[in-house]
Amino acid sequence: MHNAPEQGAKKPMMPIYRIVLIVFVIVAAIVIIWELRVRSQWNSTYSAIASQIDDEQKPLSKKDLDKLIQGNPRREQPEGAKNQELFIWSGILQKYRMRLHYSGEMVTRIESQ
Repeated sequence: MHNAPEQGAKKPMMPIYRIVLIVFVIVAAIVIIWELRVRSQWNSTYSAIASQIDDEQKPLSKKDLDKLIQGNPRREQPEGAKNQELFIWSGILQKYRMRLHYSGEMVTRIESQ
């Protein structure tokens, strides 16, 4: 009636290792979910703007641009390029960039970087 472990049986994992493993899995899941969400926002925005630019029947103006942007990208005006605007979606592991070129108030070209 002795409760000694049988030979060859696995020893139970120490609680600290379990806690570290659980924390690691949770952090990895959060990073993956965040990255997928940011990439999805960039991709949806890029596709919507590109299709609007390609549609010659309905040109895209700067005013209509905000309706197509998903998420909260950072906007930057490149130095010396007043007819361009750079949008940056920041993920944990990677940044997703999109550059728009303007002619007056109309969007004329899109680039991904």
